[in-house]
Amino acid sequence: LLSYAEKLDNTEKYLGTEYVPLRKVFQNCPRKIIKDKIQNILLLSGGTDSYGIIERMLEYFKDEKNEQFVTICGRFYEGFEELKDKYDKKGISEDILMDTLRDMVIWTNIWTDLKGELYLGQLDWIFNYMNFTLFKLGRLQFNMAKAHMDIPSKNIKKGDNVLEIHIQEGAPLDRGEIIKSIKWAKEFFKEYFPEFEYKCITTHTWLLDDTLDDLLKPQSNILKFKE
Repeated sequence: LLSYAEKLDNTEKYLGTEYVPLRKVFQNCPRKIIKDKIQNILLLSGGTDSYGIIERMLEYFKDEKNEQFVTICGRFYEGFEELKDKYDKKGISEDILMDTLRDMVIWTNIWTDLKGELYLGQLDWIFNYMNFTLFKLGRLQFNMAKAHMDIPSKNIKKGDNVLEIHIQEGAPLDRGEIIKSIKWAKEFFKEYFPEFEYKCITTHTWLLDDTLDDLLKPQSNILKFKE
């Protein structure tokens, strides 16, 4: 046994099986209600799935329209290797790959807090980086996409190529980092995806709401982002 008492004389200690570190969302949980009908199914494979069991399970359940399936597999999942191969063939660094994939952790934390149980939401967004269209470059994420509507002032029609900005949670909206990220994106997509010719960079966010001009201080990072 470790001699905690000898090493930590002035520390209040909570040791043993009577104590466990829990996120607030899991503290004082109400009694779990077991529903008659299954709605959400979580598939876990651990660090790898070399036999493709998860794919076969999803194939088996593909006709089940009323359930939502969330699949979590470790770094050595074959799908990761396929995605990494795409990065390698383009010459894109693994640092960008891993920084992009950390988005799953953020969405898991957000949805777990919202639902009060382990949950990974926003799957339609996650498919973007699994499909090799979305990349995190510095402070911002960028997605190769199609315009959702006509924008006459920019000579853009619905369906035209655009580069979407997503503002990931977790770090300040530092103006210098934002500018650096956008410059990096312009160079990145020109170098690695020259065939993707986009007309402009777009974003859909409440951070551009003019109401914020009257609510926030002039030195606010959000107002600087609007500029």
